[in-house]
Amino acid sequence: MELDLSPKLAKKVYGDDGGSYHAWCPNELPMLRQGNIGAAKLSLEKNGFALPCYSDSSKVAYVLQGAGVVGIILPESEEKVIAIKKVMQLLFLLVLSPGGITRTTLSWWSSLWAIPLKATRPVTLLISF
Repeated sequence: MELDLSPKLAKKVYGDDGGSYHAWCPNELPMLRQGNIGAAKLSLEKNGFALPCYSDSSKVAYVLQGAGVVGIILPESEEKVIAIKKVMQLLFLLVLSPGGITRTTLSWWSSLWAIPLKATRPVTLLISF
């Protein structure tokens, strides 16, 4: 089976003054469907904040530009807040309970507390799940 690997634009799912969320749909991209993965792009403007969201799958996030922070809460753990900047890669692993049940993780993203605080460019992340 030959897969179409040509670049495609993501569809805008949401956007306002604080930023935008774009997604690539596996139904429209055979390479994503074949790999059983999804992909999205989160772009936060200066002082932008992405509300906390739960996830029950592993994720890889690449910081394409800008700086900010991400908060991560794993099951039965303290919240971790990590400063992020361009060219960083973050890995969110799927957490299983002893009974093999998927445990969700909670994460939030912000450009409010950019380190260093000269966020003239938006924070842009590419997330694969």
